[in-house]
Amino acid sequence: MGYYLLSISVALLLLTHLFMFIVGSFIFVAYGLYLLNGNRKNLLFKIIALGLSIGLGIGLASYYILPLFMEVKYLYYGGAGGHFVQGHFLTWKNYLTENWYYFFQGDIDVRGNVLQSGVIESAILIISIVYSIQQYIQKKSINMLLVLITIVGLIYIFFTTSLSNILYQTPLGSMQHPWRMLTGFIIIPPIVLSLMIDKLPKKYVSVGIIIVVIAIGALRFPQLYGKNYLLEDQNSYYRTYDNLHGTIMNTIWMGEVRDYPFQETKIKIFEGDGTISDLSVSNTTRSFTLNSESNVKIVDYTFYFPGWKTYVDGKETQIQFQDPKYRGVITYEVPPGRHSITSSLTNTKPRILGNALSIMSLFALGIFIILYPKSQKKFHFPLE
Repeated sequence: MGYYLLSISVALLLLTHLFMFIVGSFIFVAYGLYLLNGNRKNLLFKIIALGLSIGLGIGLASYYILPLFMEVKYLYYGGAGGHFVQGHFLTWKNYLTENWYYFFQGDIDVRGNVLQSGVIESAILIISIVYSIQQYIQKKSINMLLVLITIVGLIYIFFTTSLSNILYQTPLGSMQHPWRMLTGFIIIPPIVLSLMIDKLPKKYVSVGIIIVVIAIGALRFPQLYGKNYLLEDQNSYYRTYDNLHGTIMNTIWMGEVRDYPFQETKIKIFEGDGTISDLSVSNTTRSFTLNSESNVKIVDYTFYFPGWKTYVDGKETQIQFQDPKYRGVITYEVPPGRHSITSSLTNTKPRILGNALSIMSLFALGIFIILYPKSQKKFHFPLE
Protein backbone atom coordinates (compact mmCIF):
# COMPACT_ATOMS: atom_id res chain seq x y z
CA MET A 1 0.00 0.00 0.00
CA GLY A 2 2.91 2.33 0.81
CA TYR A 3 4.22 2.21 -2.76
CA TYR A 4 0.89 3.34 -4.21
CA LEU A 5 0.59 6.18 -1.71
CA LEU A 6 4.16 7.24 -2.51
CA SER A 7 3.27 7.60 -6.21
CA ILE A 8 0.25 9.74 -5.38
CA SER A 9 2.21 11.83 -2.85
CA VAL A 10 5.00 12.54 -5.32
CA ALA A 11 2.46 13.61 -7.96
CA LEU A 12 0.63 15.92 -5.55
CA LEU A 13 3.88 17.46 -4.33
CA LEU A 14 4.95 18.21 -7.90
CA LEU A 15 1.57 19.77 -8.64
CA THR A 16 1.76 22.10 -5.63
CA HIS A 17 5.24 23.39 -6.53
CA LEU A 18 8.06 21.65 -8.37
CA PHE A 19 10.55 22.41 -5.63
CA MET A 20 8.26 21.00 -2.97
CA PHE A 21 9.40 17.65 -4.33
CA ILE A 22 13.00 18.63 -3.58
CA VAL A 23 12.04 19.85 -0.12
CA GLY A 24 10.01 16.72 0.61
CA SER A 25 12.68 14.39 -0.74
CA PHE A 26 14.75 14.80 2.43
CA ILE A 27 11.96 13.20 4.44
CA PHE A 28 11.26 10.60 1.75
CA VAL A 29 14.89 9.51 1.62
CA ALA A 30 15.24 9.33 5.40
CA TYR A 31 12.08 7.28 5.83
CA GLY A 32 13.00 5.07 2.87
CA LEU A 33 16.40 4.31 4.41
CA TYR A 34 14.68 3.46 7.67
CA LEU A 35 12.28 1.02 6.01
CA LEU A 36 14.95 -0.63 3.88
CA ASN A 37 17.33 -0.98 6.82
CA GLY A 38 14.61 -2.50 8.98
CA ASN A 39 13.86 -5.33 6.56
CA ARG A 40 16.56 -6.13 4.01
CA LYS A 41 14.85 -9.21 2.63
CA ASN A 42 14.43 -8.92 -1.15
CA LEU A 43 16.15 -5.53 -0.93
CA LEU A 44 16.77 -5.21 -4.68
CA PHE A 45 13.13 -5.92 -5.47
CA LYS A 46 12.03 -3.25 -2.99
CA ILE A 47 14.45 -0.67 -4.39
CA ILE A 48 13.09 -1.32 -7.88
CA ALA A 49 9.51 -1.01 -6.61
CA LEU A 50 10.45 2.22 -4.82
CA GLY A 51 11.99 3.70 -7.97
CA LEU A 52 8.98 2.64 -10.00
CA SER A 53 6.63 4.30 -7.51
CA ILE A 54 8.51 7.60 -7.70
CA GLY A 55 8.66 7.36 -11.50
CA LEU A 56 4.92 6.78 -11.70
CA GLY A 57 4.35 9.78 -9.43
CA ILE A 58 6.37 11.96 -11.80
CA GLY A 59 4.49 10.45 -14.73
CA LEU A 60 1.11 11.26 -13.15
CA ALA A 61 2.14 14.93 -12.95
CA SER A 62 3.60 15.01 -16.48
CA TYR A 63 0.59 16.85 -17.89
CA TYR A 64 1.82 19.81 -15.84
CA ILE A 65 5.59 19.23 -15.66
CA LEU A 66 6.32 18.56 -19.32
CA PRO A 67 4.66 21.69 -20.77
CA LEU A 68 6.20 23.74 -17.98
CA PHE A 69 9.75 22.68 -18.81
CA MET A 70 9.28 22.75 -22.58
CA GLU A 71 7.34 26.00 -22.83
CA VAL A 72 9.03 28.12 -20.16
CA LYS A 73 11.41 29.19 -22.96
CA TYR A 74 8.62 31.43 -24.25
CA LEU A 75 8.85 33.52 -21.05
CA TYR A 76 11.58 35.95 -20.03
CA TYR A 77 11.92 33.75 -16.95
CA GLY A 78 13.04 30.85 -19.11
CA GLY A 79 15.94 32.83 -20.52
CA ALA A 80 17.13 34.20 -17.20
CA GLY A 81 20.47 32.83 -16.03
CA GLY A 82 19.75 32.39 -12.32
CA HIS A 83 16.75 32.81 -10.07
CA PHE A 84 18.32 32.70 -6.63
CA VAL A 85 17.51 35.78 -4.51
CA GLN A 86 20.38 36.83 -2.26
CA GLY A 87 19.77 38.18 1.21
CA HIS A 88 16.89 35.88 2.15
CA PHE A 89 18.81 33.60 4.47
CA LEU A 90 17.61 33.13 8.03
CA THR A 91 19.60 33.41 11.26
CA TRP A 92 19.36 31.69 14.64
CA LYS A 93 17.01 34.48 15.78
CA ASN A 94 14.35 33.25 13.34
CA TYR A 95 14.25 29.96 15.24
CA LEU A 96 14.10 31.50 18.71
CA THR A 97 11.93 34.60 18.33
CA GLU A 98 8.57 35.54 16.88
CA ASN A 99 9.61 38.69 15.04
CA TRP A 100 10.42 37.40 11.58
CA TYR A 101 8.10 38.43 8.75
CA TYR A 102 7.31 36.28 5.75
CA PHE A 103 8.96 38.62 3.26
CA PHE A 104 9.73 41.95 4.91
CA GLN A 105 8.40 43.93 7.82
CA GLY A 106 5.26 45.81 6.90
CA ASP A 107 4.40 43.55 3.95
CA ILE A 108 1.29 44.29 1.89
CA ASP A 109 -2.19 42.81 1.72
CA VAL A 110 -2.79 39.36 3.23
CA ARG A 111 0.91 38.51 3.54
CA GLY A 112 1.64 40.82 6.45
CA ASN A 113 1.22 38.23 9.21
CA VAL A 114 4.10 36.91 11.24
CA LEU A 115 5.39 33.47 10.27
CA GLN A 116 8.29 31.78 12.02
CA SER A 117 9.51 28.46 13.28
CA GLY A 118 9.55 29.63 16.87
CA VAL A 119 11.14 28.61 20.14
CA ILE A 120 8.76 25.67 20.70
CA GLU A 121 9.72 23.84 17.52
CA SER A 122 13.40 24.55 18.07
CA ALA A 123 13.19 23.29 21.66
CA ILE A 124 11.62 20.03 20.47
CA LEU A 125 14.49 19.48 18.03
CA ILE A 126 17.10 20.21 20.72
CA ILE A 127 15.37 17.83 23.15
CA SER A 128 15.42 15.15 20.46
CA ILE A 129 19.18 15.54 20.02
CA VAL A 130 19.79 15.36 23.78
CA TYR A 131 17.43 12.42 24.15
CA SER A 132 19.11 10.43 21.35
CA ILE A 133 22.60 11.06 22.77
CA GLN A 134 21.42 10.03 26.24
CA GLN A 135 19.84 6.83 24.91
CA TYR A 136 23.05 5.91 23.13
CA ILE A 137 25.27 6.58 26.17
CA GLN A 138 23.04 4.79 28.67
CA LYS A 139 21.61 1.93 26.61
CA LYS A 140 23.97 1.73 23.63
CA SER A 141 20.95 1.90 21.36
CA ILE A 142 19.14 4.54 19.37
CA ASN A 143 15.75 5.07 17.82
CA MET A 144 16.89 5.03 14.20
CA LEU A 145 13.77 6.74 12.84
CA LEU A 146 13.98 9.50 15.47
CA VAL A 147 17.66 10.09 14.69
CA LEU A 148 17.06 10.20 10.92
CA ILE A 149 14.14 12.63 11.20
CA THR A 150 16.11 14.83 13.59
CA ILE A 151 19.01 14.91 11.12
CA VAL A 152 16.58 15.93 8.37
CA GLY A 153 15.41 18.80 10.59
CA LEU A 154 19.01 19.98 11.01
CA ILE A 155 19.52 19.72 7.24
CA TYR A 156 16.50 21.96 6.68
CA ILE A 157 17.92 24.52 9.11
CA PHE A 158 21.29 24.36 7.33
CA PHE A 159 19.65 25.11 3.99
CA THR A 160 17.92 28.21 5.40
CA THR A 161 21.19 29.77 6.59
CA SER A 162 24.02 31.47 4.74
CA LEU A 163 26.23 28.41 5.40
CA SER A 164 24.50 26.76 2.43
CA ASN A 165 25.04 29.67 0.04
CA ILE A 166 27.49 27.78 -2.17
CA LEU A 167 24.93 25.00 -2.74
CA TYR A 168 22.43 27.53 -4.08
CA GLN A 169 24.86 28.41 -6.86
CA THR A 170 23.76 25.11 -8.45
CA PRO A 171 20.34 24.38 -10.03
CA LEU A 172 19.06 24.31 -6.44
CA GLY A 173 19.14 28.11 -6.70
CA SER A 174 15.98 27.96 -8.81
CA MET A 175 14.19 27.60 -5.47
CA GLN A 176 14.81 31.37 -5.27
CA HIS A 177 14.35 31.79 -1.50
CA PRO A 178 16.18 29.65 1.12
CA TRP A 179 13.39 30.13 3.66
CA ARG A 180 11.22 27.89 1.49
CA MET A 181 13.00 25.02 3.24
CA LEU A 182 10.83 25.91 6.24
CA THR A 183 8.03 24.12 4.38
CA GLY A 184 9.81 20.88 5.20
CA PHE A 185 11.12 21.91 8.61
CA ILE A 186 7.70 22.65 10.10
CA ILE A 187 6.77 18.98 9.58
CA ILE A 188 9.76 17.75 11.60
CA PRO A 189 8.94 18.88 15.20
CA PRO A 190 5.51 17.14 15.31
CA ILE A 191 7.04 13.89 13.99
CA VAL A 192 9.95 14.10 16.43
CA LEU A 193 7.65 14.85 19.36
CA SER A 194 5.32 11.96 18.51
CA LEU A 195 8.26 9.54 18.29
CA MET A 196 9.55 10.63 21.70
CA ILE A 197 6.26 10.57 23.62
CA ASP A 198 5.44 7.19 22.09
CA LYS A 199 8.32 5.78 24.16
CA LEU A 200 7.09 7.22 27.46
CA PRO A 201 6.17 4.42 29.91
CA LYS A 202 3.10 6.17 31.26
CA LYS A 203 0.55 6.93 28.61
CA TYR A 204 -1.28 9.55 30.65
CA VAL A 205 1.90 11.66 30.48
CA SER A 206 1.82 11.33 26.70
CA VAL A 207 -1.81 12.44 26.64
CA GLY A 208 -0.97 15.41 28.86
CA ILE A 209 1.83 16.51 26.54
CA ILE A 210 -0.48 16.24 23.54
CA ILE A 211 -3.11 18.39 25.27
CA VAL A 212 -0.52 21.05 26.14
CA VAL A 213 0.76 21.10 22.56
CA ILE A 214 -2.78 21.45 21.20
CA ALA A 215 -3.49 24.29 23.64
CA ILE A 216 -0.32 26.14 22.64
CA GLY A 217 -1.12 25.54 18.99
CA ALA A 218 -4.59 27.02 19.44
CA LEU A 219 -3.03 30.23 20.75
CA ARG A 220 -0.81 30.43 17.68
CA PHE A 221 -3.51 29.82 15.04
CA PRO A 222 -3.93 33.56 14.33
CA GLN A 223 -0.41 33.45 12.89
CA LEU A 224 -1.56 31.27 10.03
CA TYR A 225 -1.67 33.32 6.87
CA GLY A 226 -3.00 33.25 3.34
CA LYS A 227 -1.35 34.43 0.17
CA ASN A 228 -3.11 35.98 -2.82
CA TYR A 229 -6.43 34.31 -2.10
CA LEU A 230 -8.65 36.96 -3.68
CA LEU A 231 -11.92 35.79 -5.22
CA GLU A 232 -13.07 38.21 -7.89
CA ASP A 233 -15.51 38.29 -10.77
CA GLN A 234 -13.84 37.20 -14.00
CA ASN A 235 -14.28 40.63 -15.57
CA SER A 236 -12.05 42.14 -12.87
CA TYR A 237 -9.08 40.24 -14.29
CA TYR A 238 -9.40 42.19 -17.53
CA ARG A 239 -8.52 45.31 -15.55
CA THR A 240 -5.61 44.66 -13.25
CA TYR A 241 -2.95 47.29 -12.64
CA ASP A 242 -0.38 44.92 -11.21
CA ASN A 243 1.40 41.98 -12.74
CA LEU A 244 2.36 40.19 -9.52
CA HIS A 245 5.39 38.47 -11.02
CA GLY A 246 6.72 41.36 -13.05
CA THR A 247 7.80 41.40 -16.66
CA ILE A 248 9.96 38.31 -16.17
CA MET A 249 6.81 36.17 -16.38
CA ASN A 250 5.73 37.80 -19.66
CA THR A 251 6.22 36.15 -23.02
CA ILE A 252 9.38 37.16 -24.85
CA TRP A 253 7.35 38.86 -27.59
CA MET A 254 5.56 41.12 -25.10
CA GLY A 255 6.49 44.47 -23.63
CA GLU A 256 5.88 45.80 -20.13
CA VAL A 257 2.34 44.92 -18.97
CA ARG A 258 1.58 48.48 -17.90
CA ASP A 259 2.25 49.64 -21.46
CA TYR A 260 -1.01 47.99 -22.55
CA PRO A 261 -4.01 50.24 -21.85
CA PHE A 262 -7.36 48.91 -20.71
CA GLN A 263 -9.84 48.05 -23.42
CA GLU A 264 -13.60 48.19 -23.11
CA THR A 265 -14.07 45.23 -25.42
CA LYS A 266 -12.05 42.06 -25.95
CA ILE A 267 -12.44 42.05 -29.76
CA LYS A 268 -12.01 45.11 -31.96
CA ILE A 269 -11.68 45.96 -35.67
CA PHE A 270 -8.58 48.14 -36.09
CA GLU A 271 -8.43 48.26 -39.90
CA GLY A 272 -11.36 48.19 -42.33
CA ASP A 273 -15.10 48.54 -41.78
CA GLY A 274 -17.43 45.96 -40.28
CA THR A 275 -19.63 45.08 -37.33
CA ILE A 276 -19.18 42.51 -34.57
CA SER A 277 -22.15 40.82 -32.93
CA ASP A 278 -22.99 37.89 -30.65
CA LEU A 279 -19.63 38.20 -28.85
CA SER A 280 -18.96 35.49 -26.26
CA VAL A 281 -15.77 35.46 -24.16
CA SER A 282 -14.51 32.85 -21.71
CA ASN A 283 -11.10 31.98 -20.30
CA THR A 284 -9.97 29.94 -23.29
CA THR A 285 -12.43 30.77 -26.07
CA ARG A 286 -13.84 33.77 -27.95
CA SER A 287 -16.62 33.55 -30.51
CA PHE A 288 -18.54 36.17 -32.48
CA THR A 289 -20.14 36.98 -35.82
CA LEU A 290 -18.48 39.42 -38.22
CA ASN A 291 -20.17 41.35 -41.04
CA SER A 292 -17.93 43.38 -43.39
CA GLU A 293 -17.82 44.58 -46.99
CA SER A 294 -14.01 44.60 -47.21
CA ASN A 295 -11.01 42.91 -45.66
CA VAL A 296 -10.72 43.76 -41.98
CA LYS A 297 -7.99 43.30 -39.39
CA ILE A 298 -9.09 42.26 -35.95
CA VAL A 299 -7.29 42.49 -32.64
CA ASP A 300 -8.08 40.08 -29.84
CA TYR A 301 -6.75 41.71 -26.68
CA THR A 302 -5.25 38.44 -25.50
CA PHE A 303 -1.52 37.96 -25.11
CA TYR A 304 -0.57 35.24 -27.55
CA PHE A 305 0.85 31.98 -26.25
CA PRO A 306 1.47 28.79 -28.27
CA GLY A 307 -1.80 26.90 -28.58
CA TRP A 308 -4.06 29.82 -29.47
CA LYS A 309 -5.80 29.24 -32.80
CA THR A 310 -8.45 31.20 -34.68
CA TYR A 311 -11.03 29.71 -37.03
CA VAL A 312 -13.06 31.59 -39.64
CA ASP A 313 -16.15 29.57 -40.57
CA GLY A 314 -14.43 26.50 -39.14
CA LYS A 315 -11.20 26.95 -41.12
CA GLU A 316 -8.01 27.92 -39.29
CA THR A 317 -6.59 31.30 -40.19
CA GLN A 318 -3.10 32.66 -39.56
CA ILE A 319 -2.52 34.52 -36.30
CA GLN A 320 -0.08 37.40 -35.94
CA PHE A 321 1.28 38.69 -32.64
CA GLN A 322 4.05 41.08 -33.70
CA ASP A 323 2.07 43.98 -35.13
CA PRO A 324 4.02 47.11 -34.04
CA LYS A 325 0.87 48.64 -32.56
CA TYR A 326 -0.22 45.44 -30.83
CA ARG A 327 3.01 43.77 -29.77
CA GLY A 328 2.38 40.34 -28.27
CA VAL A 329 -1.39 40.58 -28.79
CA ILE A 330 -3.37 38.33 -31.13
CA THR A 331 -4.30 39.89 -34.48
CA TYR A 332 -5.60 38.35 -37.71
CA GLU A 333 -7.19 39.28 -41.04
CA VAL A 334 -10.69 38.28 -42.22
CA PRO A 335 -12.05 38.57 -45.81
CA PRO A 336 -15.29 40.43 -46.56
CA GLY A 337 -18.65 38.85 -45.91
CA ARG A 338 -20.54 37.35 -42.98
CA HIS A 339 -18.36 35.01 -40.92
CA SER A 340 -18.53 32.99 -37.75
CA ILE A 341 -15.22 33.40 -35.90
CA THR A 342 -13.92 31.37 -32.99
CA SER A 343 -10.61 31.55 -31.14
CA SER A 344 -9.56 28.91 -28.61
CA LEU A 345 -6.55 27.79 -26.63
CA THR A 346 -5.69 24.30 -27.87
CA ASN A 347 -3.15 21.71 -26.78
CA THR A 348 0.40 21.95 -28.09
CA LYS A 349 2.68 18.95 -28.67
CA PRO A 350 4.24 19.21 -25.17
CA ARG A 351 0.78 19.35 -23.59
CA ILE A 352 -0.46 16.41 -25.64
CA LEU A 353 2.65 14.41 -24.73
CA GLY A 354 2.30 15.37 -21.07
CA ASN A 355 -1.36 14.33 -21.06
CA ALA A 356 -0.47 11.03 -22.71
CA LEU A 357 2.26 10.30 -20.15
CA SER A 358 -0.09 11.07 -17.29
CA ILE A 359 -2.76 8.75 -18.68
CA MET A 360 -0.19 6.02 -19.30
CA SER A 361 1.18 6.45 -15.77
CA LEU A 362 -2.29 6.23 -14.30
CA PHE A 363 -2.88 3.03 -16.28
CA ALA A 364 0.51 1.65 -15.18
CA LEU A 365 -0.27 2.48 -11.56
CA GLY A 366 -3.46 0.45 -11.85
CA ILE A 367 -1.48 -2.51 -13.22
CA PHE A 368 1.09 -2.04 -10.43
CA ILE A 369 -1.68 -2.18 -7.82
CA ILE A 370 -3.01 -5.42 -9.33
CA LEU A 371 0.30 -7.20 -9.90
CA TYR A 372 2.30 -6.11 -6.85
CA PRO A 373 0.41 -8.27 -4.31
CA LYS A 374 0.91 -11.29 -6.58
CA SER A 375 4.65 -10.62 -6.77
CA GLN A 376 4.77 -10.44 -2.97
CA LYS A 377 3.33 -13.93 -2.69
CA LYS A 378 5.93 -15.17 -5.16
CA PHE A 379 8.85 -13.56 -3.30
CA HIS A 380 7.37 -14.21 0.17
CA PHE A 381 7.63 -10.86 1.87
CA PRO A 382 4.79 -8.91 3.52
CA LEU A 383 3.05 -5.89 2.10
CA GLU A 384 4.18 -2.66 3.74
